[in-house]
Amino acid sequence: HVYAVEAEPEVIAVLRGRLAAAGVRNVTPVLGSGDDPALPPGRCDLALMVNVYHHLDDRVAFLRRLARALAPRGRLAIVEWAARETPMGPPPRRRVPRETMLREARRAGLVPAAEHRFLPHQYFLMLRRGR
Repeated sequence: HVYAVEAEPEVIAVLRGRLAAAGVRNVTPVLGSGDDPALPPGRCDLALMVNVYHHLDDRVAFLRRLARALAPRGRLAIVEWAARETPMGPPPRRRVPRETMLREARRAGLVPAAEHRFLPHQYFLMLRRGR
């Protein structure tokens, strides 16, 4: 089952329409916010955030709540813009450096599980709940 978290009600409405038109029944749209993904506790085997982290209002609170949504062996994959000039993406002043994201993740109870370095303009980290 997929929970599709979005902070904009209009986007949730569009998603619901598309899911209904396609007959998709295994996706639940969820209206989250900048500090809460609003996911059910312990239900997520994998959470994926792509180029979202720099938009969050309270990143540590968001990660803390997301960590509660992870299943016992669940993982969080974060893909985020590198904190340098790139041909695409937000201006460097709006980006969150990898080290900052990791520090905030630790404050939220998450620890690194793996890192992938194949993306030219982003970092890609896998996190899990700390013990």
